[in-house]
Amino acid sequence: MQKYPLKISFIVPIHNTAEFLPRCIESLLAQTLVEIEVILLDNASSDQSAQICQHYQAQDVRVHFYQLAKIGVSRTRNYGLDVAQGEFVGFVDSDDYLLDNFAFEMYLTAKQQNSALVCCGVTKVGREQGIIASYVPDITKSGVKFFKQHADIRNPVWNKIYQRAIIDKYQIRFPAESYYVEDYAFNFMFYVALSKKATIAYVPRPLYCYWQHSNSMMSSLYQNLARLIPNLMLNLEAIIDFLHKNNYLPQQNKLFRRVMANYYISELPLWQIKQALIVGDFKQSRYAYLIKLFWVYQRKYGHYLLRLDKIVQIEHICKVKLLYKAKFHNEYK
Repeated sequence: MQKYPLKISFIVPIHNTAEFLPRCIESLLAQTLVEIEVILLDNASSDQSAQICQHYQAQDVRVHFYQLAKIGVSRTRNYGLDVAQGEFVGFVDSDDYLLDNFAFEMYLTAKQQNSALVCCGVTKVGREQGIIASYVPDITKSGVKFFKQHADIRNPVWNKIYQRAIIDKYQIRFPAESYYVEDYAFNFMFYVALSKKATIAYVPRPLYCYWQHSNSMMSSLYQNLARLIPNLMLNLEAIIDFLHKNNYLPQQNKLFRRVMANYYISELPLWQIKQALIVGDFKQSRYAYLIKLFWVYQRKYGHYLLRLDKIVQIEHICKVKLLYKAKFHNEYK
């Protein structure tokens, strides 16, 4: 049993990542800040992931292992939030790893700047090519600028630590049914829960190492667009519900209307369809269905967009239409 106050609880959702899991866990146990706990949550793995977790739990009292049913990444992280005991909470994907000073630098920055949310840079690493790219946050205390940063900085939860007292007070959770860009929704809800004078603190170094899988993963992503676009709306619904529960009107929250609504309703689905048109190999009827699906959600949620965002949206729609005609030019001759 730990005899010292826990400073950070690291929540690690796991599903069939036995190949990478030891590296991930060992990077956590090697942290120079020792007052941590490592919460390993196995989501019905069929490989050796559970046995690996049991091994490390037997070796280090800071490791807590839970075997769960196959409940998805959002519910798994939410379970971790329910059992976490640290002053701050961090999230780590089981195929990724941390530099050994991640916990120390993030926690020290939080205390020095009296911040409830700290963000660091990210390094993407691949099997063949080694380091692919590194991103560091734009050091600004503006919420709008934070949410408009590079997606590899703003979207994920794993390059951040969050004050658990705020998570518990406002019952901030990941949208239960969502499995795509649910991180971004969590980040927005946490930011809204902060006081108006609260700031985001930054460590301008890439302390988190993200394992970049093969291009086949992106191909699989585009194959599932018919499910991913509705999934985006699950995140949007969770955000709207959170705003109402905390006495905010979505129509009056400028950050929601200018950034979050535009991202989920317009920017991301259009980008997905455009990329699928560029690299995909689908039948015309499938693309037509995706575009129809997009317009269904415009009619349902489009009133949340600001006028300027609608103008930008029209420009993106025109680009998608041109790509669509170019892809299926024989149909237009």
